[in-house]
Amino acid sequence: MAGILGARTTRTPTGTLVIHCPVCKAQNVSAETYTSSEQLVLLYAIPFTPKSYTYWLTCPNCRETLRAEFEAEYLRAYPPEDIAGFIHHRVSPIKKLLAILAILFFFWPLLGLLLTIPAAIVNYKTRAWTRKVSLLALGLSVIAHLVFAAMGIFSSAGR
Repeated sequence: MAGILGARTTRTPTGTLVIHCPVCKAQNVSAETYTSSEQLVLLYAIPFTPKSYTYWLTCPNCRETLRAEFEAEYLRAYPPEDIAGFIHHRVSPIKKLLAILAILFFFWPLLGLLLTIPAAIVNYKTRAWTRKVSLLALGLSVIAHLVFAAMGIFSSAGR
């Protein structure tokens, strides 16, 4: 199936939009807007499905990517207070998965560090719950690994 089906994605800038950022709470900031279109194609050329469109904004203050329910042209007719109901902070499913795995397995020797370090790196600049969970998991994993190391030193010294 590889090589037969592919995805054609385009990103088109659509200007700016004055918003109240739901992430950093900045008021009246001019966010960059763009439309992302995606289409499944056969043999990398023949359209297989209709294009699907997603509308995005980037807050200039916190640099978070926000998803808009409607295109920027439609939202420009509304004041920032009303636009707030149509934009949402979206955390990547990969970031969510890494944070959850990190907190579940932080205490496992080696695997805990192998999960918590990438989770903390990926989620560090995110202002969502995934950052707090990932950093907590990393801290707990470091403590757990220090305890494991101390137990290993003391058990080998007792021989």
